[in-house]
Amino acid sequence: MAHMEESAANRTAGMNRRDFVAAAAVAAAGIGILAVARASAQATQPAAAGIDVGAKTDYSKDGPVMTWAVAPNHLIVVRESGKIYATTSKCTHKQCDVADDGTQFTCPCHHSAFGYDGAVVNGPAKKPLPRYAISTNGDGHVIVDTSKQFATADTWTDPASFVALS
Repeated sequence: MAHMEESAANRTAGMNRRDFVAAAAVAAAGIGILAVARASAQATQPAAAGIDVGAKTDYSKDGPVMTWAVAPNHLIVVRESGKIYATTSKCTHKQCDVADDGTQFTCPCHHSAFGYDGAVVNGPAKKPLPRYAISTNGDGHVIVDTSKQFATADTWTDPASFVALS
């Protein structure tokens, strides 16, 4: 064992700067290839079944539920006008998480404001908060699919963008 340690010490002691840089470059390239391969494998995996945000009966009054507004979900569930829908909690201006100020969503970073429906009330944000696909499962739970977005108000009438309460 001592002979092996001595041999390794001799090899590194004899390494010049060029050999070191070459070895470091090979190691960095290997790490980069592994990172790309891992990201590619994750991208090709099927999307999760969705986020269970509770029973439909849990949404008994109008207004937002901010429970999932932070990482890792970044979504807000809103009951309004006989519907339940889910929107992102990320401001469309610079991706800061919005907060509920009691009448609308506001961005603490640059003060954009959005109605509970997601529409822009004040800039600098120019785009509304996109909604996510939402449905109920066999147990009556509301399931949000963040892999499908409804980015503009003209798509918010799509039946997949809300759950009707009636």
